[in-house]
Amino acid sequence: MQQLRVQRHGDKAGTDMNDGCKSSILAGEIQAWLAEAHKNLPQNSWRALRSDIRLFGDWANRNGFKVMPADPSAVVSFLRHKADEGKSASSLARAASSISRLHRMAGLPSPALSSDVKNELGKLRGRKTPGLSGSWPLRLRLPEGELKDPTGISIMLLKPRLERPRDYRNWALIIMAYVTQLSRTKLLAINWEDLEENENGSTLLYVRDQRNGARVRAIILGPNVSQVIKSWRQMSNYKSGPVFRRFSGKNPSGSNMLLDERLSPQSVNLIYQSMVDKQFFDIPGSLRGMKQETFREWQKRITSRSVHKGRILDI
Repeated sequence: MQQLRVQRHGDKAGTDMNDGCKSSILAGEIQAWLAEAHKNLPQNSWRALRSDIRLFGDWANRNGFKVMPADPSAVVSFLRHKADEGKSASSLARAASSISRLHRMAGLPSPALSSDVKNELGKLRGRKTPGLSGSWPLRLRLPEGELKDPTGISIMLLKPRLERPRDYRNWALIIMAYVTQLSRTKLLAINWEDLEENENGSTLLYVRDQRNGARVRAIILGPNVSQVIKSWRQMSNYKSGPVFRRFSGKNPSGSNMLLDERLSPQSVNLIYQSMVDKQFFDIPGSLRGMKQETFREWQKRITSRSVHKGRILDI
C-alpha cells in the first residue's frame, strides 16, 4: 500500500529538501535550521523561507555583511535594495519575517524587530512599486473590516450572509483554499469521496495524483473548517462527485440550479471578486467608506493567489 504524507491544516509537508540547497549560505547550521523548519512548515511556506534566506545570504555575502547574526542596518539595506528591484510590500514583509524566523531558530535576537527595520517597512509599504500591481493578500490574522492595512485585508470581511446555496459554496471554497494551500486546479479536483469525517469533528482530505487518481497525501482539517464544508454539503445535497460545482440559470421556481459540472479554474478569481463586490454594494457599512475607483483597484487584485499570499504572511 502506498504510504501517504499527512499534513495538518496545511502545516506539514513531507518532501525532499535536497533540491536547490547547494548555495554556499545554506551550509552547516543554517542548513540544519532550515531542515528543522521543513518538518513544521507547509511546503510552500518552507520554500518561501528558504528562498528569502538564500536571497538575503547571497546579498549579504556580496556586500560584506554578516548573515548571522545580522545587523538591523544590513536588513534595512537589503529591503531597500529589493524594493528598488520592484519587490512588493508583502514580499518585503515576508523577507523580514523569514530573517526573523531564522534568528529565532538560532536563539538570537531578531534584527527585523528593531525600530529601524519596522520604520523602513512602513515607508516601503506606502511606496508604489511594480510589485504592488499583483494579487492583494487575503488574511485571517487581521482585524475584521480593516481595509487600510498595507499587508492585505481580512478574509472574514468577505464572509457572505449564507442566505443562498451559492454563498455556502463560495465561503467553503475560499476557506478551503486558505487552509489547504492547494492550487486552484487541485482544489477544484476534490470530490466528496475524498473527504472523511472523523469522530472528533475534524475531516481528512485526501489529495489525489491528477495523472492516475492515486491518493498521494492527506490533510487534516480542523473542526471549524469541517463545519464550513459540512454546511455546504448539506446545502448542496450531494454526497459524491465534485465538491465545487457550477450554478447556472434558474429553475421554474426561480432559484439557481446547481449543476453536475465542476467549477473551472478560471472561475475562482471571478468568485472571489464577486464576494468583494457583494460586500461593497449589498452590505451597508462594510466597504462603503472607500471611493469607488479605489474599490475597483482592490477588487482587481483579489485573485486565487491572494489566499496563498495571505497565509504566508499569517504564519
